[in-house]
Amino acid sequence: MTPNSPLQHQGTKGFRLALRDATREDHEATERAFGDLLDAPHRHLPQFLRAQWLAFDALERSIAAHPSPFLSDVLAALSADGAAGGALPPARPLDPLAVAYVTAGSRLGAAVLRRRLTEAGVDPMPAFFAAGKAESGWHEICAALDAIPQESPRAEQLVADVRHAYRCFEDAATTARQEGTRAYG
Repeated sequence: MTPNSPLQHQGTKGFRLALRDATREDHEATERAFGDLLDAPHRHLPQFLRAQWLAFDALERSIAAHPSPFLSDVLAALSADGAAGGALPPARPLDPLAVAYVTAGSRLGAAVLRRRLTEAGVDPMPAFFAAGKAESGWHEICAALDAIPQESPRAEQLVADVRHAYRCFEDAATTARQEGTRAYG
């Protein structure tokens, strides 16, 4: 572990929880970047879908040496929703486990958004909200993370890569807003 490591003083809890704690601010900043969707779902849904496509595309390219059927399924759904096109600058190569952690976690969050959109009367529901069910792989991702020693170089790299993946989503949200989009439905 390097001096001033974000993993210092994490105690005996597993690496997944240490990773969550070390990247909490990054995660919260990413959630804030998409907060306006919750205020006016019809108005912001196209931008949200576009941002998701941009981020998932950048992250898929960051693990090109390790293709992910999960990411391919989500990108296909977003393409069906009309969100594809263009691209963010490519993300640097990232650890596939870091990408899996962030993208599977985002799918768990999408389930919450789906309920809110249903309550807001969004119909038809975009394909994105049915794609790439994260629940089936989440426990495996957690187990793989907990098998990593917190003091290892890989743990340090995973923290950096998870932060970078969150920034991809933030950059995608900014880009989607700058592009502007039509109302959904």
